Amino acid sequence: ESGEVAGGGFLAYADATQSLTANTETTVLFGSTDFNFQNEFNTTSNAFEPTLSGLYYLGAQVRVDNTNNHREPEIYIRRTRNTATTTLAESKHGFLKPYDALDNILTISTIADLRSGDSVDIRFNPLSTAATIEAGQEHTFFAGHVLGGPRGPAGPSGADGIVGSDGADGADGPQGPQ
Repeated sequence: ESGEVAGGGFLAYADATQSLTANTETTVLFGSTDFNFQNEFNTTSNAFEPTLSGLYYLGAQVRVDNTNNHREPEIYIRRTRNTATTTLAESKHGFLKPYDALDNILTISTIADLRSGDSVDIRFNPLSTAATIEAGQEHTFFAGHVLGGPRGPAGPSGADGIVGSDGADGADGPQGPQ
C-alpha cells in the first residue's frame, strides 16, 4: 500500500460504548480500525500483536462519561510476553480538560521495545464509581507504529571483513511513518 512502511502501524477505536464497574480493571474494547497496515491489531483480542520486533510508539485516549461524578481513573498500557504481563505505562488520577461538564479525557503514551509475539492492550479502572467509555474514533482510540523501520540488509564482505554504512550491522532501514 502506498506510504506503508514495513512494520506498519494501526489506529483502532471504540465503535460502541463500554460500561465499566467501579474498582475493576478492564481491557478497553477497540472493535474497529481506521488503518491496520500489517493486520497487527486484533479486534477480537483488543490487542496490538506486532510481527516485527523493534521500538514502537504507542498512544491511547479514552473519553469517559462522567455522569457519576467520576474523578479518579487509572489507565495502563500493558504488554503480555509469553505468560508474563508488564505495565509499560500508567496514568492515574488526571483528566485533560473535558469536552463538557460530563465528559473527561485520559491520555497515555510510551515508547516500547516490543518483540514479535508480544500482545499490548489498554486497561482502564474507574476506581470509585462506575463509568462509561464513549465510542467514536475521535473519543476513544489506541494507535501505534514502529519507529525508524526495520534494519537494512548487512553490507558486503570486504578485505577488512563485513562492512556497510553502519558497520557490521549494515545500513539503516527506511525512515518510519511521520
